[in-house]
Amino acid sequence: MPIVVVDGLKTHYEEYGKGTSIVLIHGAQGTVEGWEGMVSVLKQRYRVITPSLPGRSGSENMLGEITIARYSDHVAHLLQKIGVEKAVIAGCSMGGLVTLSFGLNNPRMALALVLMETGARMPVDERIVKLFEDDPEGTTRLAASMGYSKKTPKEVIDKALVYNLNCPKEAMLNDYAATGKFDARQRLHEIKTPTLITVGSDDILTPLLMAQFLNKGIAGSTLKIIKDAGHSAIIEKPKEISEEIMRFLKKYRIQ
Repeated sequence: MPIVVVDGLKTHYEEYGKGTSIVLIHGAQGTVEGWEGMVSVLKQRYRVITPSLPGRSGSENMLGEITIARYSDHVAHLLQKIGVEKAVIAGCSMGGLVTLSFGLNNPRMALALVLMETGARMPVDERIVKLFEDDPEGTTRLAASMGYSKKTPKEVIDKALVYNLNCPKEAMLNDYAATGKFDARQRLHEIKTPTLITVGSDDILTPLLMAQFLNKGIAGSTLKIIKDAGHSAIIEKPKEISEEIMRFLKKYRIQ
């Protein structure tokens, strides 16, 4: 479990394979374990780096107001710390917001962006946050019931639910607070980096309309729909998303 000090904080990350670096950024209440399926595919061809955002899995929490921009800068500083000058930056859900922020604020470090199950803005209802605060386990289970396609096997959902339940409450609340404040709708035109957008066909949390908005706003971006997947497509269909990423990177000769 590699840990380095980044911005004065102990920061955990995992690393697999060799080649061009791909950074996978987890979503709100997420942990690096959720990337298991995609890592098993991508590591055959790339160097895959999965950071734990502050407050979980051995990464110390940030002090002060937590924002998506602070998360993305922290990822950039982690890459600099471990000697990665350029990488493909990929993220799901809140991690997609972090990826957008990275592309806007550190474009020279991004070979390509991969935005999975996300949007330019992801509003967070304060009533939902209150439910998470009062009953984190029960609300996490409720959220899980909405985060998957009805075609996804129960054993897949149950396994992933353990990862979410392992995320500390403070980190979870920080994630949702940061997510609710982020809005890149007026800045999408600034992104010139090759960008792949994926969305699950059965995603009701960040549906196709949100992916289409990203696709329209980011010139030259590519949109792919992952069949029979919900908001947790990275867990439901890891092989399919990984193959879409590899095809996309091959198109841009990022090997």
